[in-house]
This record gives sequence, structure tokens and C-alpha cells, in this order.
Amino acid sequence: MKTPFIALLALFLPSMALAGCPAGTETLINCTFKNGTKSVTTCMNGDMATYSYGPTGGTPELQMTRHIRDIDMQPWHGFGRWIFEAFTFQNGDYNYTLRYAIDKLSEDQAIEGDLWVGKGEKQLAELICDAGSVDTSGYALPLFDAKIANGQSWDREEMIWTATDNQ
Repeated sequence: MKTPFIALLALFLPSMALAGCPAGTETLINCTFKNGTKSVTTCMNGDMATYSYGPTGGTPELQMTRHIRDIDMQPWHGFGRWIFEAFTFQNGDYNYTLRYAIDKLSEDQAIEGDLWVGKGEKQLAELICDAGSVDTSGYALPLFDAKIANGQSWDREEMIWTATDNQ
């Protein structure tokens, strides 16, 4: 069981110098912070997604790979001025939530984004993506369809993911 996981990590880790997603993977949300000095890169390859954060072009300070069933996602609810989606990677007691948003009434419809870092229910930090640096796969993020394909269902009334099979 460890061999396929290690092989999967090998696909991501060597090329994750925070310069975008490797060839053959799908971008979820990538952006820079602090005038380009820091970056976050999130990529999906099949049923796995990787999160990397650290100096732009450098070695990540934090990197993790999770099965998409283990990533919480809030899809856009379908109404209102803003189109937005968010997803959260867990790392022990810490959570890292990335969001993007597009103001439908804005003339340029620039994509905005941020990263929230928390421990349990307590927010520790919020980093706002540099203007113009947000890169996404577009609406809807491929994470939604991947979660559906992996036996999860989005309950719009409860706003939670539920299992639809024995996965």
C-alpha cells in the first residue's frame, strides 16, 4: 500500500517548487502573497490533491497530499453577486482553507483569493492573494466532480458532504 502512495508523491514533490502545477495535474487555486514573496499551490492528480506553501520559486515550508475525500469543499451555492468556492486541507489540528471569488457585477471580473489558517475553530491568519496572481481551473473547480466520482454527495440544505456508498 505504501508503494503506490510514495510513487504518487514522487509525481508531485520534485516539481513542486511553487511555480505552478506539474504537467498532467489540474490546478485548483494558486496565488502569491506579500508582493510575490510567498506562494500557495494546490494541484489535483486523479483522486489526490497536493497543497504547497512557501517562498515563491523555493522549497515549500509546508506540503501535504490528501485524498480528495479528505478535503472539505464548499461549492458555490448558485446565487448572489459573488461566485466563490472554498476547500480545506487538514494537517492535524490545523486547517488551511483556500477561497477564490469573482464579483459578477465588476467590469473586469478579476479573480480574488485568500488563504485562512486555523487551529480548530480559531482563525490564526488570513493571507490575501496578491492582485492578479490568482490562478484557478475555473468554475467549477474539478474537486467537486472528483468528490462526486469518489462516492460523496453535496447536501445543499445542510451544506455538508455525505457518503453515497461504502468508500
